[in-house]
Amino acid sequence: MTDEEDSAGGASLADRRELLCAVAVRGLQQRRAGGELTTARVRLVASSLGVSVRTVWRWLARAEQTGSAEPVPRARLEITDEVGEVLADCLGNVKRAHEELARRACVAGRRPPGLSTLHDAIRRDLTPGFMAGLREGIPAARDYDPAFRRPAVGRNEVWEADHQHAPLRVVLPDGSLSRVWVTWYEDRATSMVMGWAVTASSAHRDSVLAALRSAVLMGDDYGPAGGLPTMVRIDGGADFVSRAVKDAFGALGVPLQRVYTPRAQGRRGTVEPDCGDAVLRRSAPLHQGPAPRPPAAGRPGRPAAGLRGVRGVAA
Repeated sequence: MTDEEDSAGGASLADRRELLCAVAVRGLQQRRAGGELTTARVRLVASSLGVSVRTVWRWLARAEQTGSAEPVPRARLEITDEVGEVLADCLGNVKRAHEELARRACVAGRRPPGLSTLHDAIRRDLTPGFMAGLREGIPAARDYDPAFRRPAVGRNEVWEADHQHAPLRVVLPDGSLSRVWVTWYEDRATSMVMGWAVTASSAHRDSVLAALRSAVLMGDDYGPAGGLPTMVRIDGGADFVSRAVKDAFGALGVPLQRVYTPRAQGRRGTVEPDCGDAVLRRSAPLHQGPAPRPPAAGRPGRPAAGLRGVRGVAA
């Protein structure tokens, strides 16, 4: 632990200093205006914040010049998509993630971040439960949040999307058996399955687009729920972050938020694995009767004969 860290409070001294700086400077300004400002008072503030007396006088002078007691924002490391992906690839191992980030920075000719800087950014921007989920999976994250509740949102404010392998097989035209994947969108506020698509063999980007069409449209063959969400939360799967999918959401004006999950060998990242069982239960009748099928263009091949006519089946 360095002198810039405070394990008890979970925040670095530098972060706490920023929060207290404005309060201290405003107090000194009030004392100056009342003719009560003394060097002893400035020395007390400096000692409490762990800075020099000269630094406090500089803060006070800057506040008088700018009219604001707020400190100048420091340049600091942010948890970007790249940092999140590296943390997920390293299963939450901060030291390994730092080594990879330093290697990438050296290749790109940038100054690599320090290990303590990365620790501070993780402590500031990510929760302990999130890091536990990266290291050991979703069950470990639940230890920090037994109910595993997300912040309350309104209807159609946040959707979540994922793939799930259905425990059944279908017979293809050539007589071979094929696995079945379900792709769905779920409204976070109501747990309503907004739309879904069924894909023989393996899910792909057209499955995502077919399910999106099913979720957005409302009418005789769709609904009753539908419309456009404010945001869609996805994992880092290649199907959901493909150019075609990004373009489709961009055209609809809906931003995507990536959720980083561990990517160990043989493990498939999901937004919320428990949702999959509920989706499969709700969509159990999906193979029992014909209904209009949203088209899924852009990928060679056709759906299995036994699945044609099923609403939401992607090629």
